[in-house]
Amino acid sequence: MQAIRAVFREPIRTGKRGCPRLRPWDDIYIAHVIKRYARRRVVGVTRRIVQGSREQIRALLERTQGGGTINTAYIERLNGVFRSRIAALVRRGRALVRHGGSDVPGGHHLQLLHLA
Repeated sequence: MQAIRAVFREPIRTGKRGCPRLRPWDDIYIAHVIKRYARRRVVGVTRRIVQGSREQIRALLERTQGGGTINTAYIERLNGVFRSRIAALVRRGRALVRHGGSDVPGGHHLQLLHLA
């Protein structure tokens, strides 16, 4: 969570010298979903709102997904798309990543999303 909050912020300009203080973006809503597993099965899900109010997030879910709860389906689906399109990310594949994660096509998106 700290990495996401460190990225999505902007400086408060005061006109004074030195490094300005940073504040989070107004229009970003962050929710944290933690799944607990036992014997490869999900036994519990904890949902926590990190930034934004419950009403704002509920309205956003209604607008984008037609309702429901905070879940990990979007990120899991996106990770599946990345794995199917980028050979170096396939699980147990034989393709080699020749450089670090940022040199993989689309790697900058993966680094941001996996922090969530």
